[in-house]
Amino acid sequence: MIDAYLADEVRLGQVVSPFDSPHTSKGQLGKWCLIVDLSSPQGHSVNDGIDHDSLHLQYIKIDDVIN
Repeated sequence: MIDAYLADEVRLGQVVSPFDSPHTSKGQLGKWCLIVDLSSPQGHSVNDGIDHDSLHLQYIKIDDVIN
């Protein structure tokens, strides 16, 4: 059941097919990491439901750090 689910997700382009070697997460040496693309499919993704006008990200300027 898991193999069929993952094969379908790969076919739909929502997950990347298996790599030749394991991609590990920090602190999870030797364990597999499932990476989910929340921007897929375009127009119907989880990310499409985010109101970008209500989100703001601003990095501090180096000049402000120096001051």
